[in-house]
Amino acid sequence: MSIKGVWLLINAVIFSVSCATPPPTSHTAVASSVELPAPKEKGSAYPVFVRQVNDEYLQTIPSSDHLVIVGISGFHGIDTLMSDGSYRIGQESVEAALLDAARKLAMYEKATAVTAENKMDIGMSIFDYVNDSSSSVEPAGDYAVYMKDFEFEPEHDIFVGIKTQTVFVRVRYSSPDIPFIDFTPSMAGSRPSWITNPPETIAGFSVGVGFANPRVLMKEAIISSYENAACDLAWRRSVAVNANFADAGVDSRTNIKVVTNVSLHKFYVLETWIDPKDLSVYTLAIAKKE
Repeated sequence: MSIKGVWLLINAVIFSVSCATPPPTSHTAVASSVELPAPKEKGSAYPVFVRQVNDEYLQTIPSSDHLVIVGISGFHGIDTLMSDGSYRIGQESVEAALLDAARKLAMYEKATAVTAENKMDIGMSIFDYVNDSSSSVEPAGDYAVYMKDFEFEPEHDIFVGIKTQTVFVRVRYSSPDIPFIDFTPSMAGSRPSWITNPPETIAGFSVGVGFANPRVLMKEAIISSYENAACDLAWRRSVAVNANFADAGVDSRTNIKVVTNVSLHKFYVLETWIDPKDLSVYTLAIAKKE
């Protein structure tokens, strides 16, 4: 049960999030050198009581000496609902969630967000255009190595989201340079206020908000939402516009390409909220102002 340091306290465990694509499948294999906490019994499942949570709202505000990170995984075949309502969670699910947490930690150290939008007018009508956009977020380096620096207690830090059919593993990462985040969550009706009225800064950090529509595999929506928050931060930082216009009489053509390629530092997810009505995911994140 080792990987480095402490247990985590989530002020409210209720979950949510939108922007890029989920991590490539080539990144989902956990490095064989990483030591994972061993199940207490032989086999591939943790024989511990895993709590079910109302997975609508997750707050992960750092403390004075550690980050709180929640990794996400979908259900795997070994995950079993027991007769008493608890779950036995398999090693595969825990590994996948820890790897997602490691990816977030690597993004805290440094990440590159690339977004591109192309718009081409193909006629005189306002409806005669083609719009295509894409985005991606990649942390620097091999993020699996960060798993050795985590600490979590399987008995307390593995949760099952019933609505989203996801496994959440919260970990703590200790560091001497954790920033103090003076942030008090607030609600606007039934949802966090930052969804409709996000602040420009929090504790001197830039703010980004991500969104993702629900998906068959909700872990992908949650991942996409925090990636979208990174992309939102990137769009606010730097936009390079390339445009060209070609006059062809009544068939004038305009092609506009907007591209961002921005390095993010200290990217950190503060809150995630999942709309209980339609399972749309929203993420509030911050990054160091450059």
